[in-house]
Amino acid sequence: PAYSAGISKGDTIVSINGKAIELWEDISPIIHHAYKQGKPLELTVKRGSRSLRITVVPQMKATRDIFGERITRPIIGISPMGRTKMQAYGPFEGIYWGITQSYNVLKITCIGFWKVLNGSIDIRKSLGGPIMIAQISGETFKEGWLPFLSMIAFISINLGLINLLPIPILDGGHLLLLCIEWITGKPVVGKPREIAQQIGIFILTLLMLLAFYNDIVRIFSKAKQ
Repeated sequence: PAYSAGISKGDTIVSINGKAIELWEDISPIIHHAYKQGKPLELTVKRGSRSLRITVVPQMKATRDIFGERITRPIIGISPMGRTKMQAYGPFEGIYWGITQSYNVLKITCIGFWKVLNGSIDIRKSLGGPIMIAQISGETFKEGWLPFLSMIAFISINLGLINLLPIPILDGGHLLLLCIEWITGKPVVGKPREIAQQIGIFILTLLMLLAFYNDIVRIFSKAKQ
């Protein structure tokens, strides 16, 4: 739709329907709102030194979300150019955006965990180990220190969430045992605790082996391409 309406590669969207566009994430909600109302979008576009007004009608199209699942959503046929812009914030703004981004990553991670548990996402394709982390680290480091630090933060949040899972020997497992002690009034000690820890070790070992297996399969799959 955007190409047919006259938008060209390299154009910068300044505003949509009078609303200033500062981030790529600002565009999607406006498109959804306009599509629901059955209204076209009035785009103010910067092309070189010129400012243009272009009308685009959103269209529904089948696509895939970040989890690889097929969805239908209204689009206008645009994509980011892949360039990043540094935005300086004060200390309080920085803390706010840090918390906001951490929350967004945590929410996506929780949704991903749930989709793995209910079978919506194949764990063989979604689970990665040290090899995958090293590969992604190398790729993001080439893009600059900011993407690299963002990736490290993403991994840290994921590991923190995993650590809270109710698996014995993890912090989440200890919290589970404390809850059982609080409910029953008796601590879980002796043989039951040993069995629980052995089960936890078995589950973690199984996940580690699966992660290594997935990493190796990905390497050989790329080598064949």
